[in-house]
Amino acid sequence: MLAAAPAASAAQTQTSPQILAVVGRQAAWLNLEAPRHRPVSRFAASANALELTAQPDSSHVVVSLGAAFPGAGGLRGADLVNLNTDTGDTSMLLQRADGHESLDSPAWWPDQATLLFERQDLSGQTVSPPGQEVPRYPSRIERVMADGNGRGILLPDGRQPSAAPDGTRLVFARTTNQGASIRVWSQADGSVQTLIPEGRFADVAYPRFSPRNDQIAFVAPQSGANGLSPDPPTALDSLFESLFGPAVAYAHGIPWDPWLMNADGTNLHRVAEVGGDEPSVAWSPDESLLFIYSGTGSYIVDAASGQLTPLKFVQGYGPVVWLST
Repeated sequence: MLAAAPAASAAQTQTSPQILAVVGRQAAWLNLEAPRHRPVSRFAASANALELTAQPDSSHVVVSLGAAFPGAGGLRGADLVNLNTDTGDTSMLLQRADGHESLDSPAWWPDQATLLFERQDLSGQTVSPPGQEVPRYPSRIERVMADGNGRGILLPDGRQPSAAPDGTRLVFARTTNQGASIRVWSQADGSVQTLIPEGRFADVAYPRFSPRNDQIAFVAPQSGANGLSPDPPTALDSLFESLFGPAVAYAHGIPWDPWLMNADGTNLHRVAEVGGDEPSVAWSPDESLLFIYSGTGSYIVDAASGQLTPLKFVQGYGPVVWLST
């Protein structure tokens, strides 16, 4: 395992990073120096923020907000709502058509006029390839204008979209009964290229283009990485686990790590071993750092060296947005 840097280096490498995330049931600005995050939403107790996105200047924040669908017997899914981070006021951007769909993983296209999102079919047969921890509902990638009009299907099968900053490509994950993959859709001709084929990892999540369009970061579980798995446990590791049980990350589920590759799929490598619980990954605006947000603690990772800055008191789930100061 790579050595961890002192926690104080987070403040030294970036001046007051502006990172927007879901904390508990609300959207909040993270505080990386103390566990005093600043909530910017006031969602009712019956609803909870699941995922969010923001334009680079934080002028338009959209939250995937989970709630029960009226008249659907308590069936929960998510709508897309606008959030004013100054006042906490919200307005509906796109509401579910019925109780069997959920609108998740919002992400802005670089023109700042188009919002991408994942539409899950909660009535469909879940997909669960071998080794995957959580079954996934059938999903497709859709888009809608910033004013809520013009909803349409972009890709019939995919999840967790993220656009390249230059607007030429879209990276996304796809899950079938054969496994999970990472693919890239071309704006120019609509073609789809496979970068990580099914079967390489047990699962993948939150692929993200770097600010310069030349790299893609994502997270994957430590198990099931065919030929690329971490070192096997030692006898001492096995004895410790038999006596005391699994570590915290294993108690929650399979530990995940951040991975990097070039935008064409070459130079695939694990950038650091963090063992996060269902983490997400985000790039710093200058592309030098990665922020790993996890339910068992977070990390700032040097993208080149893999040096870690642990932030154990920063805990949560879902994608985060690292904005320029």
